[in-house]
Amino acid sequence: EDQAAAELDARGRQGAAARRAHDDARDRYLEGLIDLTTMLQTLTALQNAELSLLQSQRTAISARIALHDALGGAWTRTEVTR
Repeated sequence: EDQAAAELDARGRQGAAARRAHDDARDRYLEGLIDLTTMLQTLTALQNAELSLLQSQRTAISARIALHDALGGAWTRTEVTR
């Protein structure tokens, strides 16, 4: 859990940095200071960072489910009839 939380935090910071870089590149592109290819490269980096964050979230959720299963937890709720 601690390792997954640390990874999620790192991926979140990575995504925030990629977002800032893309926003800056987009603004510079609109001002005519950089070309379209450079701006699109920052968009690709942003999308890759977001994908990494989602994959880390998926890994953390899968680990929590595996722990729950290992501890003997049931996934179905049984209804009590009276």
